[in-house]
Amino acid sequence: MKQQKKMVEELNLLDDFLFFEAVSGEQGEWFCRLLIKSICNREVTEIQIHPQNIIQGVDTVQHGIRMDLYVDEKGKCLYDFEPDQHTDKKLLPKRNRYYRALLDGRLLDTGEEYDRLPELWTIFILSHDPFGQNRMCYTVKNVVLEEPDIKYEDGAVSIFLYTKGEVGGTKKLAQLLKYIMESSEANAVSGELKELHDYVTRLKHRKEVGVRYMKSWEFEQMWRKEGKAEGKAEGKAEGKAEALLDILEELGKVPKALEDRVRSETDSGIIGGWLKLVVKVNSIAEFETELLSKKEED
Repeated sequence: MKQQKKMVEELNLLDDFLFFEAVSGEQGEWFCRLLIKSICNREVTEIQIHPQNIIQGVDTVQHGIRMDLYVDEKGKCLYDFEPDQHTDKKLLPKRNRYYRALLDGRLLDTGEEYDRLPELWTIFILSHDPFGQNRMCYTVKNVVLEEPDIKYEDGAVSIFLYTKGEVGGTKKLAQLLKYIMESSEANAVSGELKELHDYVTRLKHRKEVGVRYMKSWEFEQMWRKEGKAEGKAEGKAEGKAEALLDILEELGKVPKALEDRVRSETDSGIIGGWLKLVVKVNSIAEFETELLSKKEED
């Protein structure tokens, strides 16, 4: 079935594009604090935001990941937010396990003790019920099966939020999830949500946001077409690489080193992240600078 294109005004925060624009914009930090306060029941002050954060696999043939929103609270707690409308619910637990493992593997330097590991919260915001119990919030932590009263504190928490869930949760969380699912004025029912809606509305009306959305839609259709034509994972990566190079060539002559790097990447998800990045830049030099910056962050 052919996917219908939404107008930018019709987008909701559960859509990847608008979520990315919201966390990247001038009120991005405020929005992230609102998410953490409403979902994790925590007040945070100093945070660093990393939208579309890419982590390579430990080798070029191994699967990398692209986190929709990675928030670092002064190195003591990390939050990974993943709005998701498409992942098969049967894959979510192992996807979560892999994301956590790959992230944890980069957090300790040689010789550091394990107690230096920060807390890690992975938060999936879903349009479908992952466990079929109609709950608004499913919180997952490790336990000792034989003695469930024993506290097993490894610092890892996973939260699966179902935007249409009716069981459990708080009134504040229910209102936020409803607005994320359908980002309309009618659902901006609190002072914070009214402020969020004003911000989201401003973003939607900006000409440059509309241009980025148009490009991102065209790129997505190109990826889908390439993926269907190739059929295999390695073919999808190759197709996306060719699409990325075509887009870069519109900005100027692509340096040989950059072309080789793009062609050598075998992870379709990583190249997908680069395609989202190229939407934001105005030159090949700017693209290379952003790419280098993300590599240094990793």
